[in-house]
Amino acid sequence: MFFKMAADKYKSDWDKVPFYADFDAHLLGSKVYDTYSDEKISKIIAACDFHKLTYKLKQTPSENSVYKYLIKSV
Repeated sequence: MFFKMAADKYKSDWDKVPFYADFDAHLLGSKVYDTYSDEKISKIIAACDFHKLTYKLKQTPSENSVYKYLIKSV
């Protein structure tokens, strides 16, 4: 509610904020269990920045998963 009030009060500033769809940011999260491939990760990284990976994993990612690759390469 506070955010909405601030956006309404400072509408001219709010209108300058670029629109950003969050779908691309969630793309990486939907692929963490997939088998890693250079082509796949290159396309994902080109489409979005890294998004937080602090969610709870529902299963253990395999050693050749996108998740394990990212953790090892950081």
